Formats: sequence, structure tokens, C-alpha cells
Amino acid sequence: ETTRSAYVMADFGIDEYRVDGNIGVRVVRTENSASGYLVYPNQVRAPFLGAGEAEPIAAENSYTDVLPSLNVRWELNDDLLMRFAASQAIARPDFGDMQAYLVLGASVRDFDSNGNSCTGTGTTTLDCLNLTGDSYDNPYLEPMKANQYDLSLEWYFDPDRGGMTWLNLFHKDIKDYFRRQTELVPFPGVDGNMYDYLVTRPVNIGTARITGAELGWNQFFTFLPAPFDGLGMSANYTYIDSSTRGPRDPTVIPTDTDGTLMGDLPADGLSERAYNVAAFYEKGPWQLRFAYNWRSEYLLAVGANGYNGGDGGIAWKLPVYADAFGQLDGSIFYRISDNVQIGLEMNNLNNAEQRTIMEQVDAGRHVTSWFVNDRRYAATIRMTF
Repeated sequence: ETTRSAYVMADFGIDEYRVDGNIGVRVVRTENSASGYLVYPNQVRAPFLGAGEAEPIAAENSYTDVLPSLNVRWELNDDLLMRFAASQAIARPDFGDMQAYLVLGASVRDFDSNGNSCTGTGTTTLDCLNLTGDSYDNPYLEPMKANQYDLSLEWYFDPDRGGMTWLNLFHKDIKDYFRRQTELVPFPGVDGNMYDYLVTRPVNIGTARITGAELGWNQFFTFLPAPFDGLGMSANYTYIDSSTRGPRDPTVIPTDTDGTLMGDLPADGLSERAYNVAAFYEKGPWQLRFAYNWRSEYLLAVGANGYNGGDGGIAWKLPVYADAFGQLDGSIFYRISDNVQIGLEMNNLNNAEQRTIMEQVDAGRHVTSWFVNDRRYAATIRMTF
């Protein structure tokens, strides 16, 4: 991937009203290329599809984005600031998501569409096969594009002791949203015929809307008597209302196993509610910090591996959520000298369980997996030069 960019920016200020800021525009040119392989099935009962051959493929893509921005700061008084920002931005796909690699698969069903048994050892019929292709990569992915707006109010009620609180309102309109699409794609067999595979891969399709608010507070309690004057706390709470919208296309919209379309979903990876609470102590050579982070459920994927299929000629794909989750982490450090610190870092002290939830229309929600990462401790030495 090669990117080239240029920008121009102008600062401005109106001293009489204690307002300043900047306005500018950035132009970015992106070019990427990927080389990889298309791997054919190796199903002994379907030799007409192939024998695991790997066919080289190459892909190239390029795009140019013009991204204006405006940032304004207004000092309402010595302790109160208001900020406003408006900009256009892009979010490129992860580099690993642009690989040129697709593996086709063929599995034998227990019964064909007429209820006849598919068991045996000889060459089977096409009606006894599930032909699939599953990939989390697409070398032709382009970035998501967003018009975004932020308005915040910051109150520095005790700046000498790090005391501040803030309220931030934000809104994003996103297009070219990433979504895994499931569709029938023809590929040739070694016998020269074309066969339809149910292929799932990420594409740019649809839009998303994200609106939310964040409320936060941070303070050191230096007014307390020693040795408690090194204590401090911080906390924040975030609420997000998000939705995604795609074309009324059954290859894109989440679809139940009976063919029922499931409609719009929240944006991937965003919880509706989240909060963080941290207590810390910094005095002399000691630094201690304990933080609890919690978030409500959020969408992991639609039609992920194991949550899609083609039974009965229906290309179904189900949304999968990560359940609400909270984790307590901590660290204790002691400074031996100006250059050396020793410490203990602790993760998941509450040994929290993480679960995934599958959603269907009539059958409702079901927990499909759960796991625990265990408590983790790390002895650490930090050295600076």
C-alpha cells in the first residue's frame, strides 16, 4: 500500500471574543496491490470440482479522498472551554483485511434436497454437496467515509490538582460501511462446468449513523492529609445510539434460517453503554492504579464462520453479539531510581466470563460460546535512558 498526501491549514483567532481555531483540507491518494491464491476444494467424492489446486490471483485498487476540517475553541471564562469540530474522515480497512486469498470448500450433506441419503464412498451428486467460500479479506475494499461533528464543554474546576469534568456530544454519518456479504459466485470445475459457491466476504455496502454523548470526571485529592494526598479518581460514561442500513438485498441483510430478513443492526463493535472507573495513587516512588471497565453487548459480526449456511437453498446468515462484559485491571509500580521502576501488572482480576450470543427472529437469542481468559500477572522492570 502506498499513500501520498498534501494539506493546507490556516489558524485564526478573535481575541476580543476569546475564540481561536483552524481550518484546512487534506488530499490523500491511496494505491494498493495484493497477490495471492484461489484454492479449489479437495473433496474426494467430488473430483470434478478440483483437487486442492491453488490458482494465482492479483488485485489492484486506488482511490483519492479530499478531507476538509474545522476546529474552533471558545474560552467562555478562565475555567470553562467549549470546542467544536467538523470534518470529513476516512477509516481504511486493516491491512490484513486486503489479502487476495480465498479458499473454496465442498462438504457432503447427510441428505439431498429430496431426502435421499448422501452416504457412500463414490462420486456424489451436486445436490449432496455444500459448496462454500469463506474469507475475511477483500483486496478491493475501500475506506469507510464519514461526516463527523463534535461539540464539547470542559470545566477545569481545579486545574492545579488535575480536576476537570467534561461533556462531549458527537455524531457521525458513515458511508461505504464494511459488511460481510454472502452471495452465490460461480467458479469453474476441472470438468469445465461452472459451479455456484456460497461465498462470504467483506464488502463496502450501506451506511451507518452514530450519535452519542460522553460524560467524564478526573481529579487528584491533594487536599487530603498525608499519605492520602496522592489519591485520585477518574470516571467516564458513554452512551451511543448507532444503526446501519444496507440495500434490501438478501445477500447483505442478516437472514434467519427460514429466510426471514432481520433488518437493520447496530454498528459493529460499538456498545450502547460503557463506563470506566479508575482509582490511582501517585506519591513519592509509588504508583498504583486499579480500573474497572464495563461495556454492554455489541455486534461482533453477521454471518461469521459457523453462523451461515445454504440449507434448503436459503443463504442464511445470523448476527452474533458479544455479551455485556466488565473487567478489573490493576498495576503497582515502585521507582528504585530516576531510571528504573519495578512493578506488578494484573489483568482480569475478577476472572470475568465472556460470552457470545446468536440472534434469530422466532427462536430468540442463545448463548453459543463462553470463555474465561483467566487472571494474568506480569512482573515488570522499566528502564529509561
